[in-house]
Amino acid sequence: MAPKKNKWAKVVIIRNIFDLEQLEEDAGAYLEIKEDMREAAEQYGEVTNCTLYDREPEGVVTVRFREFEPAENFVAGFQGRRYNHRGLQLSLAEDKPKFKKSGRSDTPDSDDEAPATAAKAKA
Repeated sequence: MAPKKNKWAKVVIIRNIFDLEQLEEDAGAYLEIKEDMREAAEQYGEVTNCTLYDREPEGVVTVRFREFEPAENFVAGFQGRRYNHRGLQLSLAEDKPKFKKSGRSDTPDSDDEAPATAAKAKA
């Protein structure tokens, strides 16, 4: 019998996708990287969120899938690929990703945070 997966196993952590200097030098890189990773991930299944952590020296982006299997397939199929001449490192999250980012994007980090964010906006 397969072990039960936690809810964070739907989140793929992609490391080494950018460096902080690249984001500072190219204003459009932030959105371009997010869009490229979302498009790549959507080939494996439905993506519910894509977050770029623009204060992480490891160059981290997370992609959240609606289901577990597409997340696992994305890790297996995309592991070791290159993006902007950089070798990517992918893994499934074991718990809630805790990386540093600025307030550059209003998009919540997860579906779980969306209602709280909407409630704050109404207040």
